[in-house]
Amino acid sequence: MDKYQLPQKAAQGQIKSYVLDIAIAVQECIEQAVTKKDFIDLMKKKGYSVEWKDTRKYIVFQDSNGKKVRNSNLEKTFGMQVSKEHLEQYFHDKSQRKAP
Repeated sequence: MDKYQLPQKAAQGQIKSYVLDIAIAVQECIEQAVTKKDFIDLMKKKGYSVEWKDTRKYIVFQDSNGKKVRNSNLEKTFGMQVSKEHLEQYFHDKSQRKAP
């Protein structure tokens, strides 16, 4: 299936997509988290593991069925800004705003 049609078909209920499920979970957790650790913990509570290593180029999200998605795939498919650099900067800025 053409991955660029995936968001539209999933939104219309035509298909069930683990990629879309992971993208939704990532977006929700980004909005709630203040730090990288918060983000990973929130994802874990939703049933997803996050492989985020300094020695790796990509962040890999995995659902409970073992299906994996790279952050770069979420960026290309859904236009999300979830690169390691972007998320680190976002959490840094967010934590600075929460600091007294």
